[in-house]
Order: sequence, then structure tokens, then C-alpha cells
Amino acid sequence: MLPHITKIRDAVARAVSVAALALPACPASPAQAQSVVPCNDVPALISAINAANAAPNLSSILLAPNCVYHLTAETGPLPAITTPVVITGNNATLQRDEGAPGFRILEVGAGGNLTVRSLTVTGGNVTGDGGGIFVAATGTLTGTSVRVIGNASTINGGGIANQGTTRLTFSTVSQNAANPESFGGGIYNSGTLTLTGTNVTGNTAYGGSGVINDIGGRLDVTGGRLSGNTGMFGGGLYNDGNATLVNVVVEQNSGSLGAGGIYNSGTLTVRIGRITGNTAPEPGAGTGAGLYNESGATATLVAVPIQNNVAAEDGGGVYNSGTVLTTLPTITGNTPNNCSGPNPVPGCVG
Repeated sequence: MLPHITKIRDAVARAVSVAALALPACPASPAQAQSVVPCNDVPALISAINAANAAPNLSSILLAPNCVYHLTAETGPLPAITTPVVITGNNATLQRDEGAPGFRILEVGAGGNLTVRSLTVTGGNVTGDGGGIFVAATGTLTGTSVRVIGNASTINGGGIANQGTTRLTFSTVSQNAANPESFGGGIYNSGTLTLTGTNVTGNTAYGGSGVINDIGGRLDVTGGRLSGNTGMFGGGLYNDGNATLVNVVVEQNSGSLGAGGIYNSGTLTVRIGRITGNTAPEPGAGTGAGLYNESGATATLVAVPIQNNVAAEDGGGVYNSGTVLTTLPTITGNTPNNCSGPNPVPGCVG
């Protein structure tokens, strides 16, 4: 090797060595605390949640595959989540046993951030909101393949009550019940709620039996179904805030007094999907079986079929007292008529 090349090489090596010594050591990534909870060991699960709430970093809780964790009078409810926590369910179930006093199954408290995967939540029965799951105003819930089934509340949100931020993907909210004078048998939302590929089915309440999006709430639903929910008003959806539905099937819901499919008193956009087979069956009262659009409300319908809905009195497809904007409307085959109410629905005949 030529002498001047050797000198350059040695000088570069010395400079790199000195620079390496001068660099501060890279801090190690904070360790993620993980707890593996044996099958049906509820005290261990409670301890794991308490430890997660006390930890400064993200904590992970791993449940036993296909196991049922029985919450009893002896174990009591689980602690509220107040830090970032991931619960991997492995198809496990959290179940409040029938003989236990009333309490909800999961709660995300102020500042909590709970991620749940592959878990069933059932049997919650609470005096208040959120029989299965409650999310506080500054809490966040992210669920994938979560099943919220057979829970009840004395007020709103038999399955879930969300005041913060909740996102559910490929999940099921079914067979939950709010008090017969309350709202949101499946889900009550006054915060931000996002449903993707999620089915809300067979829930009961006075209004918004599937989902209620309350004043100030933001609701985005993509794919999935609102189906088979029953109540007095707004069987599938009761929207009092801002809601967008894209490619959602709203079918076979019932609102005895009206709005079997959707009741809207806020701002609603529905694109594609369909609104079909919903009923408003109460004689002398049932109106707007597919969609009931209230005075002062705006509903935008884009290429969404509204078909085969049946009202006892009027507006089988749409009853409109507010503003309905339509693009490529398909409002046909509804009973006793397709559209009614004090304000016309563009493109709707009969």
C-alpha cells in the first residue's frame, strides 16, 4: 500500500475512535412490563392491573387462551385502567357471575389508554352508565376482535359508555340492554367513537338501541352492521351529534314510535351501504321506519338504498322535517309510502 494512503487510513481510524469515545451512550429503550395471568386467577389479574397502573411505561397483560375469568362477589370488580395498558385476551372471557353484586367489567379512567385484543366482556350490570365497559372523558379504548355481549346498565350504554375516545375494529356489541327509559343499549357515545367492520346487533333501550351519538359526539362507522336492535325510537342509531356511515348495513331494527333504522337530529352523512327492513310498528305513532330526520337536522344520503322499511303510520322510507340532501337516491318499496313529512326529499317519489 502506498505510504500516503496508509497515513490517511490511520488518521481516519484515530478520528473515528476519538469520536466514538466522545459520543454519549444511547439510553436503552424502557422495558415493557408484561404479566402472564393464569386461567381464572382473578386476584392475579387485579394485581397485574394495579402493577400496570403503578408502572411509568406501557404494560402488557397476557390472558390464558380460551379461559373464562369469573368475577365474583369475592373478587369484586377489576380496577380502572389509568395508564397505557395492553390486554391480549387470546379468546379469553371476562365474566361477572350472576350471583355477584352489580359492577361493570372494564373501566378506562381519566388519562387511561387501554388496548384490548381478542377478548369477550360479558355479564356486567352497573348502576349508572356503561354496563360492560366505561371510558372516561380523557380515556382511550382501542379494541380489536372484542365481543361485548350480554351486559346491562341502569342508565345509558348497556354495552359501552364512551365519554372519551373509543375505536373498535372487527368487533361485536350484542345483546346488551340499557334501562328501558335510557339510551344506547349497545353503545352510548358523547366523545369520539370509531367503528370499523363492527357489528352492533340485538341490543335494547328506549332510544338509540344499537348506538346513540349524543350532543357533541363524533361517530364514524365504516363497514359492519347495525341490525336487530329494538326500542321505542331510533332502533339502529340515534344521532344527536355528527355522524358518518360508510358502507354500513342498517337493517331489521325496530323503533316502536318511529325511526326504526335511524333517528337524526344532528348532522348525518350516509354513503352506500343500505337501510332496509326496519320497522316503526306502533299504531297511531310509528313514522319514519327507515330514517326519521328531525326539524333543524341535516341528512346527506349518497347512493344508499332505502328499501322495504315499514311504518305503521307514515314515512315508511323517510320522514323529513329538516333537510335531506340526496345523490343517486334509491328510496323504493317502503310501506305505506317512500317519503313523507313537512319537507320534501329530493328524488323521492311516492
